[in-house]
Amino acid sequence: MHPYPRGPRQERAIDASVAVVILAGGSSTRLGSDQNKVYAALGERTVLELSLATCTTVTGVSTIVVVAREDEHGMAARIAGRAAPGRSVELATGGATRLESELAGLEAIRSAVVGGDIDIVAIHDGARPFATAALFEEVVAAARAVGGGVPGTAKREPAFALGDRSVTRLEPGTVVAVQTPQAFRAVPLLTAYDRAAAAGFDAVDTAQTIEEYGELEIAVVAGDERNLKITFESDLAHARSMASDWAVGSWR
Repeated sequence: MHPYPRGPRQERAIDASVAVVILAGGSSTRLGSDQNKVYAALGERTVLELSLATCTTVTGVSTIVVVAREDEHGMAARIAGRAAPGRSVELATGGATRLESELAGLEAIRSAVVGGDIDIVAIHDGARPFATAALFEEVVAAARAVGGGVPGTAKREPAFALGDRSVTRLEPGTVVAVQTPQAFRAVPLLTAYDRAAAAGFDAVDTAQTIEEYGELEIAVVAGDERNLKITFESDLAHARSMASDWAVGSWR
């Protein structure tokens, strides 16, 4: 990965199409709730609803796929109807691992990718409700430029690399906390996931799969500290306090 600084938005081909895959099939065990966190309320809207609504405002997005648990397809469809009226939102069933869930989302658009109707795919955690439309467009632009784009924020606190028998201190500012959405050229992304699935691989995010089984360069664009991921109850409380400052795809 290498830095890809923000700059003027790059020109996009008129016929270029972007698909967004939203992962919404988690178990939410660390939240300490029986409810899937993507269906938790943030004011009058749910976590998933905010991400879906943002996707409808992102330049070039033609296809949206929500990867949900099979028993939650009905709920996901109702939320999609509210958040993306008039847009076709496809549903896919998540698997037991992150890679299986991501691949399920990619399977839903495989024919469009192979046929050339989709050239960029952005994969986004449904538990990140405050990713802006501008951030989506930044990672898509990076994917067009070099092959892949991920948002990251520099970590300033002390960090260490752990070896078998050693601990190495890492210099402040050299460690990046990676976020989603993460965008990649569609055909190489699909190829990498087919290879990873055949090898029984799983990853913490899309970029790791590309690094292990793909051949794309990945650029890091400036992330957003407010693009939090809801994991624990404290995160949900924080998100609720932020929701009143959120419009659709941007901060008020």
